Amino acid sequence: MIIDKISVRNFKRLEFIEFELKSPLVLIGPNNSGKTSLLQAITLLETGLRRIAAEKKSGTVRTGIPINRKDLISIPVPQARLLWYKKNVRSQKTGNILIEIIAEGTIGSVRWHAALEFDYANEEWFYCRALRMDEKGEKRHTIDKAAYEIKVAYLQPMSGLASTEDRLTPGSIDRKIGEGKTADVIRNICYQLLHPEKSTDALPDSEIKRRWDELNRMLTARFGIKINEPVFNPGNGLLDMTYTEHGIEYDLSNAGRGFQQTLLLLGFLYGNPGKVILMDEPDAHLEVLRQKEIYNLISDVTRRMNSQLIVASHSEVVLDAAASSDQVIAIIENKAIELNDRQKLREAKKALTDIGWHKYYLARLKKHCVYLEGATDQRILAAFAKLLHHDCKDLLDDAFIDPVEGNIPAEAYKRFKSLKIVEPELKGLAIFDRLDRPVDPDAPLKVIQWNYREIENYFCTPVVFIRWAESRTGSLFTQNYPVIMKEVIHDVFPKLYLENPDDQWWKHEKMSEWADRIFEEFSRRTGQPSDMRKGNFHELIAFLEPDEVTPEITEKLDALLEVIRP
Repeated sequence: MIIDKISVRNFKRLEFIEFELKSPLVLIGPNNSGKTSLLQAITLLETGLRRIAAEKKSGTVRTGIPINRKDLISIPVPQARLLWYKKNVRSQKTGNILIEIIAEGTIGSVRWHAALEFDYANEEWFYCRALRMDEKGEKRHTIDKAAYEIKVAYLQPMSGLASTEDRLTPGSIDRKIGEGKTADVIRNICYQLLHPEKSTDALPDSEIKRRWDELNRMLTARFGIKINEPVFNPGNGLLDMTYTEHGIEYDLSNAGRGFQQTLLLLGFLYGNPGKVILMDEPDAHLEVLRQKEIYNLISDVTRRMNSQLIVASHSEVVLDAAASSDQVIAIIENKAIELNDRQKLREAKKALTDIGWHKYYLARLKKHCVYLEGATDQRILAAFAKLLHHDCKDLLDDAFIDPVEGNIPAEAYKRFKSLKIVEPELKGLAIFDRLDRPVDPDAPLKVIQWNYREIENYFCTPVVFIRWAESRTGSLFTQNYPVIMKEVIHDVFPKLYLENPDDQWWKHEKMSEWADRIFEEFSRRTGQPSDMRKGNFHELIAFLEPDEVTPEITEKLDALLEVIRP
């Protein structure tokens, strides 16, 4: 059962989006871009088809089938209006605004097509029917018979595991999952896998045992844990479930979050064979090292269960894992951009694999890329922008910054050229420490460098160190900090240059290393642990006055603004 094309209009965060689907498919995009809305649109499609099929079976003929918002177990909303894009349900020009969902695909060897529209009635109800008009104003009553066989299973991100769990009916399990209470039903999902209640899920005992044993082998191989079959206690209506580790039996609630998450994913997949599986952030709560492994695992299980897998994720690890062999769709500003199926992308595939597919996604999203020597430089630039009230101060945190360790322009050129192949309009800039060599005027990327040895030279000065120490004199025991700092400065820095603060030495030395020595010695003499290391040297910038900042800082921030400005 496969959906291979979908079109959604006027639904939640999606004004209009249309694209072709493969399996597995990973959806990525910024927060509130519409990834979850797309998954919910697929569940709404199934709900509409199921209601129309039931109507046909009963022999009732209505132009619109009423659906109550409370019946949408996968789309919990307090008002039906919230299902509509920007809550717009009517227009003075066109009348009622309709949600439209059009999909097509295959079930076995049979092609199917389904086109539905949803019409707002009031805050509790709306109507579903076959789409009457397409975007060209042409009539289109198209729901193929095979489309009514679509089955969708939607799993939201895992929440905290409940210590106890009532035995639930399949409908109650689905409702809990729809409400996002996935961890409240882990035991029920495992129990249903072993004791299916739905007649459509009936399987030979041998197949049920095979699936359970296979699930257990996967968990044992990855966590060294054997899960025991859940047991129903009719006396209190609870399901009890334990696992065995190193020969000791524990309650399931004692297991780690990563294990519980993996059990939930696998139990859900084995319990929903042959369906369109929708998973929202299945990598949540998993450590980075396990995210790729678990993504590959659920992809493999989905194939063996003859299911289609559609995943929404924020994980760079999952994106990079999927890009090499699976479909990746970025949802950006109501557009579906396929990241790994264009001819020009194939030309850069190896390069993008080397630098990370998530960087390609960020380039598409942000339309710019800035190369700095490290993450500390970004924090320093942001601190200067804040001090100077520069226009880029609110943009830096959200900019696409790619650290290039080692101050190597050639590495920045290589990465930028790879991104340029697939995003020709990409703007770029590199800001490096002083290179002591001319920059190639024909380079593919604009490179600017600091006139001083490194960015820390612009604020790591004796005056700033003393002001920092003065800010620490909040108690009787720290009153002598400024005196101690002055002594440290006197003993660490060469006397010749201390007597001449305008000497070129202050510009040409690697001042971050001198600052490290200053704070290490200050810590030793005060007997207090040092909390000032290179990673937070940017905090020292707050002890500068704006008129003490060299104009070069503003020049660099201006150049940066030209690139990262939306």
